[in-house]
Amino acid sequence: MSVYETSRIFVFLSSVENFPMNLLEAMAAGMAIVTNPETGCGEVVGDCALKVNPDEPEDIRSSLMKLITGPDLCDALGRRARQRFEQQFTWRTIAAQHDKLYRELTAG
Repeated sequence: MSVYETSRIFVFLSSVENFPMNLLEAMAAGMAIVTNPETGCGEVVGDCALKVNPDEPEDIRSSLMKLITGPDLCDALGRRARQRFEQQFTWRTIAAQHDKLYRELTAG
């Protein structure tokens, strides 16, 4: 069984990632996410994660405590993450976006 499927919280604070696939995997698994608001991380998760400065340990601890002691928040963020993944990052969605763009570019 996947670690993603047996965990509720995913923390990824990299400050050098462009488009982290591991965030997509965590979103697909419906995990609550704590990540960096900068680089590609913030763009991938949108508003479905807690975003913290990776250089502020107290902010990281505070965010984790919110999720650990607030199961409703943890569940809500996990559901929103899964929903965002389904709406924006499945192969079907991406293919439809590419098809639409291609048709728009070739229509004129």
